[in-house]
Amino acid sequence: AFIIFSIRHEIRRIDLHKRDYSLLVPGLRNTIALDFHFNRSLLYWTDVVEDKIYRGRFSESGGMYSPRTHTHHGLATPEGLAVDWITGKLYWIDSNLDQIEVAKLNGDMRTTLIAGGMEHPRAIALDPGQGILFWTDWDATFPRIEAASMSGGGRHIVFKDMEIGAWPNGLTLDHLEKRIVWTDARYDTRGFKPGYLSHPFAVSLFGGNVYWTDWRTNTLARANKWTGQNVTVIQKTSAQPFDLQIFHPSRQPQASNPCEENDGRGPCSHLCLINYNRTASCTCPHLMKLSPNKQSCFALKRFLLYVRRSEIRGVDIDNPYMNVMTALTVPDIDDVAVVDYDAQEERIYWADIKTQTIKRAFINGTQLETIISADIVNCRGLALDWLSRNLYWLNHGFNLIEISRLNGAYRSVVISEGLDQPRAIAVHPQKGYLFWTEWGQNPCIGRSRLDGSDQVTLVNSGIMWPNGISIDYEENTLYWCDARTDKIERINLETGESREIVLSVANVDLFSVAVFGPYIYWSDRIIQQTHKQFQETISDGLLHSSLVPGTNPCARSNGGCQQLCFHLGSGRRTCSCAHGRLAEDGFACERYEGYLLYSERTILKSIHLSDENDLNSPVQPFENPSLFKNVIALAFDYSQTTAFVDVNLFALKHGENFGVDIIYVLFSVDWIGKNLYWCDAERKTLEVSKANGLYPTVLISSGLKNPTDLVLDPQTGFVFWVDCCEPPHIGRIGMDGRGQTVIIDTEIYSPTALTIDYTNKRLYWADDNHILFSNMDGNQRRKVPYDHIQGVMALTLFEDFVYWTDGKSKSLRRAHKTTGAQGMELLNSWQAINRMLKTSVQIFYLRLTVKLQHTNKICLNSVHCLIPKHQCQIANGGCSHLCLLSPGGEHKCASFLFSLFFASEPVTCNHKDFACANGDCISSRFRCDGDYDCLDNSDEASVCMFMCGVYKAERMVNELECALSGIVGCKDIFQEISCCEAHCGDDQFQCHNNLCISLKWLCDGQEDCKMGEDEKNCQGTGELQMLLQNSGCIAHRDGNRELVLFENWIPVAQFLGIVCLPA
Repeated sequence: AFIIFSIRHEIRRIDLHKRDYSLLVPGLRNTIALDFHFNRSLLYWTDVVEDKIYRGRFSESGGMYSPRTHTHHGLATPEGLAVDWITGKLYWIDSNLDQIEVAKLNGDMRTTLIAGGMEHPRAIALDPGQGILFWTDWDATFPRIEAASMSGGGRHIVFKDMEIGAWPNGLTLDHLEKRIVWTDARYDTRGFKPGYLSHPFAVSLFGGNVYWTDWRTNTLARANKWTGQNVTVIQKTSAQPFDLQIFHPSRQPQASNPCEENDGRGPCSHLCLINYNRTASCTCPHLMKLSPNKQSCFALKRFLLYVRRSEIRGVDIDNPYMNVMTALTVPDIDDVAVVDYDAQEERIYWADIKTQTIKRAFINGTQLETIISADIVNCRGLALDWLSRNLYWLNHGFNLIEISRLNGAYRSVVISEGLDQPRAIAVHPQKGYLFWTEWGQNPCIGRSRLDGSDQVTLVNSGIMWPNGISIDYEENTLYWCDARTDKIERINLETGESREIVLSVANVDLFSVAVFGPYIYWSDRIIQQTHKQFQETISDGLLHSSLVPGTNPCARSNGGCQQLCFHLGSGRRTCSCAHGRLAEDGFACERYEGYLLYSERTILKSIHLSDENDLNSPVQPFENPSLFKNVIALAFDYSQTTAFVDVNLFALKHGENFGVDIIYVLFSVDWIGKNLYWCDAERKTLEVSKANGLYPTVLISSGLKNPTDLVLDPQTGFVFWVDCCEPPHIGRIGMDGRGQTVIIDTEIYSPTALTIDYTNKRLYWADDNHILFSNMDGNQRRKVPYDHIQGVMALTLFEDFVYWTDGKSKSLRRAHKTTGAQGMELLNSWQAINRMLKTSVQIFYLRLTVKLQHTNKICLNSVHCLIPKHQCQIANGGCSHLCLLSPGGEHKCASFLFSLFFASEPVTCNHKDFACANGDCISSRFRCDGDYDCLDNSDEASVCMFMCGVYKAERMVNELECALSGIVGCKDIFQEISCCEAHCGDDQFQCHNNLCISLKWLCDGQEDCKMGEDEKNCQGTGELQMLLQNSGCIAHRDGNRELVLFENWIPVAQFLGIVCLPA
């Protein structure tokens, strides 16, 4: 015999004969209850932190193996557990859900056996020999022990003679003596007092002894079960002990199994349970109902859904105490007020007020997901258009009605004006109507088309607190309940006429209403009644109206719309774009040319630049929980790549996933050279890398104190930064790391943000409660005359306006960049959200760096579009690692080893050799051959990926892209021949044996190809001329050779030092 017991994080066992003390299951969160199946060597236990039930199998050596989850979801606090060792079932009791459930030993065929009429159920015990189920209840005013058959019938009170406030904790059965034994943690035990009890929790029996655990003394003890004498401490524990069981066959006496036939199902189609007197009783798993023959089950399609803050339940319409689904509860639910159901996919949708989210899950509790997760304040209304597959909800905090697809995509505002405390919502997909109630100064019930158009007021008199709203689709009527007038009324939903009172009662709190068939159902938060006296505290309830037949033009293929489709009634429909604008064809959506992008720590959002009244996002918000932890700065380049900084991960990120080890940075993107510049405020350095994070290099390691912002001007080749302290100033340096200087250090006090007006060549910065600007060298300073500036955190500029985030007013504002006119607040939602969530205001504005994003042009504004190709955009300027823009239009190469050398001052090597970054010379044929020949590895730099060399082509043909990061690739230069087929790079000639040589070596008087083809036909009719047909220009080299080139080869010819003239 063994004692098996739990001590929160472990399950242990003690051999009662040898007194061996061993560990069975380690590493648990908070295990409470446990039980076993002796003949099958199975152990079951609950974890109230994980909210799961687990099982494992005893090994022959006495250990435990194959632990797995028995019950994954639908548990709140499973404190009691009991195994039916006769028919092979597992019973458990949940003290928060106030119910008892049962399932097969493997977790299948789960159903709710008994629900309701419990206050704080705790322990559970079974007697399969008699088919009886017992449990304890801590009810503060009526502590008791109850019983029912193991099939759930014949519920009755077994013992109630307890003192008020008793805590009947543990419960066990004496199968030999036919007695019940329990512990009372508040008043010791009932029947005997051994004198050693302090806070007993669990109890069990074996032989002539009773065994128990005690919280206060952290002990396992035993005593004579008749007299309470001979108290013995079996084991002191390191933590509070919880449940215990005696693992011995006498604790599970055998008896006949009434369910043995039909593979354990007995006479039943699904689940066979033991009734009183050891007879078989059939029941059905969740979402099924017992047929009149009391043996077979059929699928249940009609049920009532209701919510009670931290749980969602479904009950049978005819028997409201019959729970027909697995309860959805914590931790997935915190404070739910509204719920809806999609019968087509069998999913439940709900809004959680506490977490400010909208979630969904299948009716069986699986695949739970959050579909809307931001900017939802006090959502009290939710409605599903089951035909168009759209979801509507009320944003009570912002007075909005919003919509999205059922998966949360294409979130859009339907109605943004005229609402005053919207409360409930309903839709009629067949007729194309949207209905809602308002609680504001002028309470009313409104109606519009599903796209928010054609708004009318149906009811605005005799109404005060219209709460729930529901549609009778058969009778074409609209019902609502009023929490102030204590009435349920209805009207004709199209004309608004034929108003009549359906129900009028006193002293109630009507919250929600639903209509189905000939009945109305409502929730009352005081009396909690429906037409069948359904006693529950219901926040919202409905009978899933998705079963109503019908169709509309949006029901098939989304009406042909790319994003959102709205039925407007009478077979009409219209398409809409949540992100972007509707194309001329009326179906597709086009991207906006520009928008303003900002971060809210864990999400990147956008607003319109052209229409501040349009509340929909120009682009879909960017969310990535694995990357976006605390985004504090943003930058972009014209190729639509957004880079960001996250101070929680201490990493600079770009695209999908790369990182540079940094501590709190400010950064900007060189959209010409495709480089990323950043200031590391902790290390006090200015650094640069490729846009993909390769080759990080320090440009400035001194002179920085407390940089607060950083901007680039790739047109002139300069970097500007703001330093707030010691002393405050604005600095400038070439983008190649040369010429560091201070351009503004007078009359500057607390600079925080910086941006550039590229059109007018001006520098803008924020200082205290002012925004100022000057020319690019710091002269001709002026102030933007705008008074509503309190604490600028981030600054950007677009066309005629300057935009900034204000940390003190918690808003996003704009004003004319020189006159300060047309100033306005674009966003002020952060403060409202912060007040509702009671969290730090920094969550919504901390270091919000705002940048502009254009989608169709290679520019921030029109000036950028006029910039000709820079040398760094052509084969990376010939640099092995970094090509850095220099003032004056030149460039400079920087090595990964943090040493700099100039392209205008190259290392002296033979013209057929390659100059390594460290100054060594190697044969050019060794460059990009897959082997490192330079000591600094610069001969195999990233540029090799774009050269299409013979060795690289053989090894990287699957990943080769011929035009990346602005480097002119083969397909850009020579459209007819694929670089991966030709193998050689754009500045190379391919010999017959596939050897690649430089174009400079053609016709130079020395054979470089094995067969000498590089020196054949050098009078304008050779290999290169045959390869490059259809002349675009005549290229002269050294004044005496002519080569025929495509027009697109001109940039390469310039890079090779060849002068191109018109053909």
